[in-house]
Amino acid sequence: MKALFGKIWTVVMIVIGLVLINILAERWNPKWDFTDDQRFTLSSTTHDLVQAISQPVMITVYLTGDLPAIFTRLEKNTANLLNQFNRQNPNISIRFDNPSVGSMEDINRQREEFIQNGLVPVRLSIKEESTEKLIFPYALVQFGMKRVYVNLLESERAGVPNDQSIARSTALLEYKFTSALMRLFQERKKNVVFTAGHGELNPAETADWERSLRSYFNTSRVNLDSIVAIPEQIDVLVIAKPTEPFSEKDKFKIDQYLMQGGNLMFLIDRMQVSEDSLRHQGYYVSTPYNLNLDDLLFKYGIRIQSNLILSMENTRRPMIVGQMGGQNQYELFPWYYYLAAIPSDQSPISNGLDRIQLKYASVIEPLETSTRKTPLLSAGTYARYQFNPVEIALDIVRYEPDLSAFNHSNLTMAYLVEGEFESLYQNRVTTGMQEGLDELGLTFKAKSEPTRILVVSDGDIARNGFDPQRRQPQPLGFDPYENYTFDNKAFLDNAVEYLTGMQTILPLRAKKLELRLLNQQEVDKHRTWIQAINAIYPIVLIMLFSFGWRFWRKKKYAGI
Repeated sequence: MKALFGKIWTVVMIVIGLVLINILAERWNPKWDFTDDQRFTLSSTTHDLVQAISQPVMITVYLTGDLPAIFTRLEKNTANLLNQFNRQNPNISIRFDNPSVGSMEDINRQREEFIQNGLVPVRLSIKEESTEKLIFPYALVQFGMKRVYVNLLESERAGVPNDQSIARSTALLEYKFTSALMRLFQERKKNVVFTAGHGELNPAETADWERSLRSYFNTSRVNLDSIVAIPEQIDVLVIAKPTEPFSEKDKFKIDQYLMQGGNLMFLIDRMQVSEDSLRHQGYYVSTPYNLNLDDLLFKYGIRIQSNLILSMENTRRPMIVGQMGGQNQYELFPWYYYLAAIPSDQSPISNGLDRIQLKYASVIEPLETSTRKTPLLSAGTYARYQFNPVEIALDIVRYEPDLSAFNHSNLTMAYLVEGEFESLYQNRVTTGMQEGLDELGLTFKAKSEPTRILVVSDGDIARNGFDPQRRQPQPLGFDPYENYTFDNKAFLDNAVEYLTGMQTILPLRAKKLELRLLNQQEVDKHRTWIQAINAIYPIVLIMLFSFGWRFWRKKKYAGI
């Protein structure tokens, strides 16, 4: 009887212990992340933000349902992250909604809403069923009437989703949802405005970047000639590849906008190059643009030199190598003026990014001023430059490069300048300028509040190509010759985030997941052997355990 009571007591204690363990685990939610890249650990920025949310927030994920395996992985990774949010703060509710399920009226209404918000589905062809499947890799973060959409899938570099694009998408999930939550509680959606009237890039040429920006910002254009002053409500003013000179009035408006604490992005070509003339004639003599901005940039601590950079870190372009059947035959050659620029690790704007493609960029020289200047993009170890006037000849690709001529390293093509800037127009305000300020009730400012300027010596960094077959813009940074998408858009997005005060979350964007792929050649070579091991090994293991267990029991109870 005593032995029976002891056994019952042991069982009771085990049950009580298991219950206590579950209660403690539910309350304190202990976990250990042993991954090298800490993929299951929230950053301190995300943790503090999630903990601070005191009102109900609903996150609806539309990436769900009967998905191909590659999208199922992204769905599970999204669910894992959002479940961490929910465990940290029950005010964040999560639900999954398949937009392809329901009545046709509901499905069409949901898809129309996606289209209105610029959300384009991924179209996959199902060969076995000869059908097309629409995948919606998006999530909606909602607080009251405020809504922010999150694109879960990064643009595929090779045109179709693959392991690399899913890994990159997974790495950016925390950044995207943290960014969405921060914007959800902002007082207003911030404004990014492009200048017009000086030959700048038009809306079709910046369409892909603007589509990316519209997830979190308002974008528009302003002709400086049509306004008396640049409104303070503009958070970032982008000057993207102007080709015509700025008047003193326009420069004064830009100057006083900066003095009021505005943020500027100068994406400027110093030298003009006509690729059409270069292609037809075989050479081109490049001379500087007359933009009338040199004195303005000089005052702000930056000089864009009148030269063109050539680098061994480059991309290729097609050249005619002969004819066959009356048709030109092309071959790709390294084009030293197409730079695969190296992002700096000195700023969250560029840290962790892939290469950035620049075309016909110039050296930027920082000047001695009180502002802080951070280099963002460099041309690599082996580079050189040609001074104005620059003769560009296609024949350069026919000769082996002389490495001794590429004797400059770390030539810089982009700078971030931060601090308090002095006005170019101190003691130079004309009557017309003063009348414009008086009309708006503004006073002239000779020194700015702490603010920021980004300068890149290539306006094409923001220009997307155009796909004539699909009749739509190509992804910004996509090189059709290399069939590769450079990180131009990520760099510019980071820059806008930084200029608008969102720099605390930019380190999350630099987070990377290491992709440990199998050696496909070895797998193909030993496929039969690997399949046999995977089929037989579990059975053998179970049999060994069973025989061992029976042997142990037989030996233990043999004398009873």
